[in-house]
Amino acid sequence: MKMSGLLLFIVGILFKESCGQGTVTVSPDVTADNGSPTTLSCTYTVDNNYLLYNLDWTRGESVRDGFRIADFVKDVDQPIYYSNFSSSEYTASRDKINRIASLAIASVRFQDDSELFWCRIQVYTSSGSVTQISDSIEVIVTVSSGQVMITVSPTLNVDSGSSATLSCSYTTDASYGYRLYFVSWSMGETLRDVYKIAQFQEEGDSPVYYNNYSPPDYIAARDVANGVSTLVIASVDFYNDTGLFWCRLVLADGYSESEPIEVNVIVPPGSITISDHETGTYPGGGTSYLVEGESRQYRCVVPDINPGATFTWTVGGRSLTADSNNDVIGSNGLTTSTSNTSITAEARNDGEMLQCQASNKNGHDGVSTTVVLDVKVPPKASSMSLFDSSGPLGNQVDVIEQTAHTFTCRVEGTKPAATIKWYLDDVEQTAATTTPGVGTGLVDTESHWTFTPQRVNHRNTVKCEANTVESVGQFPLISTTLIVIVLEL
Repeated sequence: MKMSGLLLFIVGILFKESCGQGTVTVSPDVTADNGSPTTLSCTYTVDNNYLLYNLDWTRGESVRDGFRIADFVKDVDQPIYYSNFSSSEYTASRDKINRIASLAIASVRFQDDSELFWCRIQVYTSSGSVTQISDSIEVIVTVSSGQVMITVSPTLNVDSGSSATLSCSYTTDASYGYRLYFVSWSMGETLRDVYKIAQFQEEGDSPVYYNNYSPPDYIAARDVANGVSTLVIASVDFYNDTGLFWCRLVLADGYSESEPIEVNVIVPPGSITISDHETGTYPGGGTSYLVEGESRQYRCVVPDINPGATFTWTVGGRSLTADSNNDVIGSNGLTTSTSNTSITAEARNDGEMLQCQASNKNGHDGVSTTVVLDVKVPPKASSMSLFDSSGPLGNQVDVIEQTAHTFTCRVEGTKPAATIKWYLDDVEQTAATTTPGVGTGLVDTESHWTFTPQRVNHRNTVKCEANTVESVGQFPLISTTLIVIVLEL
């Protein structure tokens, strides 16, 4: 990724500074490429009652605290240069007739010349009092695209506890005379607020480590010939290594380029639980007891992960839709993910597994837990039948007076086995034989009742009623009406 680019050229108006004794008018602010020439100029006036004492150029944040470059004393044509400013790099000149001063910079440097340049005149009266008048030109030195480049992979996703390698490739265009000063690795949200990890000075390949970063936990390396630097983290930690890692390139003239790599530390699920409001939290492989037709919501929770998890619910291998999913970031920075789903129990669910699976990384199964559904199925009238030796019975049945008649009641598909009771015109009959179904799943139950009808039983109702512990309300039943046949002797 290219990080540098030309700053916009700043076009200014002419600026004038006046105090009544004279004026100084400077040219607009200047934007120039690093290494290119540029010329600054100013015009000045001196009122008739004043004399020009001195004209100078200064570089710095203020004219008072800046570094003086050159000055012209009174009417002298040749400037005097100061400090480390030489006429070969900074050429000052002036036109006394038109009162124009200029400063030509042979090759602007990012480190030195990205400053304010002040044009100042000092005027005085015959009494000897001196007044200063000045104004500034801002010089913005840019490094053009293509001259310095840094390339990184912007994002790195890595599992907590595993190793990670961050890589940075860089180039500097030698044709522009750029000399590399150092390459460094740092960590922090911004370059202003970072912890430096390691730094390579100039062409060196042995880093200096900072801020308790050191091998074998953090190993910085550099391939000088190919312009590549790497940082290897031996065991990535969520708390210490989540964030931006900066690869920074600093040139000898002070110009710098940097690119961040965002390290996302994946903390996979370590535990998972299923719970409901009836039972609370189930142990893995626990049993959830329901009654057919009952609706229940289950909650799946995965704590202390990063990022949040995605959930998959199944029952008996069939997909279930989640009612809701939610992520909450705790004070420790880790996420607790929650998912809810609801089931309306059916007979077929008995013995099936309800499974919750959670993962926070593509291509990985993550963790899962299961609950076995134990569905109680009370009897229903639709699953009951009444018959005798001749077959299923309808609304009425013919019986012969004084002749024993056996009725059979069958209740199918209950869990547990049904309790069957017999009634003759709402009077419970106890002389019945019941054969309960065997097994832990859905079972069928049969009961047999034999009685000898009398003439008084004509139009009596025979009822078979069934229930289990889970039955509520009116118990289901099936019935038939006796038609007593009297045989004449």
